[in-house]
Amino acid sequence: MARTAPPAAMAKTPTSAPSRRERGAALLEAAVALALMALVAAAGFTAFGRAGAAGAAAEARLEALALAESALERGSAPGFLAAALEGEAALSGEGWRLSALPFPTEEEGPLALVRLVAEAGFPEGEDGAPLVRLETLRSLPR
Repeated sequence: MARTAPPAAMAKTPTSAPSRRERGAALLEAAVALALMALVAAAGFTAFGRAGAAGAAAEARLEALALAESALERGSAPGFLAAALEGEAALSGEGWRLSALPFPTEEEGPLALVRLVAEAGFPEGEDGAPLVRLETLRSLPR
């Protein structure tokens, strides 16, 4: 008995509409693909957000460092150092402060030492911890 081809009415043609099961599978595939794309996009946005926050923090530290270095330069003036030898001296400005104290030495030499401490960048107000703290010694003839 020879097999005969199915009648033309039963054969699928390229123009025939997909069945309900095929449409459901395509919809499920599209939903899974959309969910995966959303996860990838969320991860990308998170990474970019963190990079932006890290860049802003680095910029704030760099600005604080420039303020602290400027404060040390102001404190290196001979008149300020001489005042610091008499006791504690201080300067401050917007976002920075500088303190100076005589640095104790065991020997009396031709030079006196002054300890300068510059702090800058106070994210939580002037009472908070500074972003940058620089300390140095400066010498002054006695």
